[in-house]
Amino acid sequence: MIVIPTGTDAPIYHWPYATVGLIVLNLALFLLVPPTPHVTTLDEDGNVIEATQNETPFETYALAIGDGKLHPVQWLSHNFLHYGFLHLAGNMLFLWAFGIVVEGKLGAIKYLLAVAAIGSLHGIVTQLLLMKSGLYSHAAGASAVVYGLLAACMIWAPRNELNCWAIFFVGFRSFVFQWDFYYTTVALIYIGQQILNLALGGAIHGSLMISELGHLSGAFWGTVVAISLLQLKLVDCEGWDIFSVWTKNRKLSKDWKQREK
Repeated sequence: MIVIPTGTDAPIYHWPYATVGLIVLNLALFLLVPPTPHVTTLDEDGNVIEATQNETPFETYALAIGDGKLHPVQWLSHNFLHYGFLHLAGNMLFLWAFGIVVEGKLGAIKYLLAVAAIGSLHGIVTQLLLMKSGLYSHAAGASAVVYGLLAACMIWAPRNELNCWAIFFVGFRSFVFQWDFYYTTVALIYIGQQILNLALGGAIHGSLMISELGHLSGAFWGTVVAISLLQLKLVDCEGWDIFSVWTKNRKLSKDWKQREK
C-alpha cells in the first residue's frame, strides 16, 4: 500500500515560507550537486590511477558510512542531497505534508532549528555507530527529517487528520481510495513498515538495512525534539498534543470507574 498525502485539517497559521524554502534548497542542491557516481580509472596494467581517487562533490557532502572517520559538515549537509529525481520528489511531497503542520506550530525560525536538530542528531549518531562497520558507503536524503516531522505531527497533532490517497496493488491491478487518517495512524503505518522491513531484512538476508535504520533514526530524534519543545512550552498545540489526549482519556476512564462503583 502507498499512502500519498493531499491535505490536512490541522490549523496553518501563516504561509509556510520555511517549508517552501527547504524544498527550493533541496531542488537547487539536486541540480548543483548531482549524485555523480565515483568512477575509478585504471592504467594499462589494471592499477588505479591515483589522480582519480578524489571524492566527487556529492560524496564529499553525503554521509560517509564505515570509513572510520567523523565528518561534522556531513551531519547536516547529507539531509539535503538526493540520489535521483524520484527520491527527491517523494521526500519533498512528504516534507510539504508534515512540514507545514510543524512550521505552523513553531514558526519559521524554530521550525528550521528543529529540522536542523533532527537531521544533525541523526547524522552524527548514524556515522558514529557505523564508523567501524566497514560498509564504505554514503547515505543521503531528507527521509530522516521527514520521519522526524511525522513523529512531531503524531505527538503535537494526534487528533488532526491527513487527507490521503491510498493506493493498493493486487497483482497487476491497482485500487485507489481517498481516506482521512489521523497523524497517529499515518505514523504507525510508516514507522511500522520500516520496523517490519528491518526485521525481515535481517532475518531473511542477514543484512543491515541502512535505509530503514535511517528512517527509524529520524523518527526517534523527531520524537526527542518534539517532546523537548513541548516540555519547554515552545510549541502551541492548542491542548491537543498526545500527552493531553492521554491524560484526558485516563481521567475519563477513572471517572467512569468511580461512577460504576
